[in-house]
Amino acid sequence: MGFPCLSFCSLQLDGDKLHMVAHYRSQYLILKGYGNYLGLGRLQAYIAEQAGLATGRLTLIAGHAYVDISRARVALLRASVGYS
Repeated sequence: MGFPCLSFCSLQLDGDKLHMVAHYRSQYLILKGYGNYLGLGRLQAYIAEQAGLATGRLTLIAGHAYVDISRARVALLRASVGYS
């Protein structure tokens, strides 16, 4: 987990909206996923603001996704929200 897994980001202009697609070679969904998503969203918003555009869709693609918690922890999380 000590190396960057982001392969590339692609920006698309759709009228006055700026969309972004980011591709990860691999992604740890629990430990890194939310932080990566949040950081890319902030980057997209910054670029859109500087260009005078609205922020559009943000899509993340992972070539290999890791659910980096145990099955027992997943069961506890599901039980805590009433999902069985």
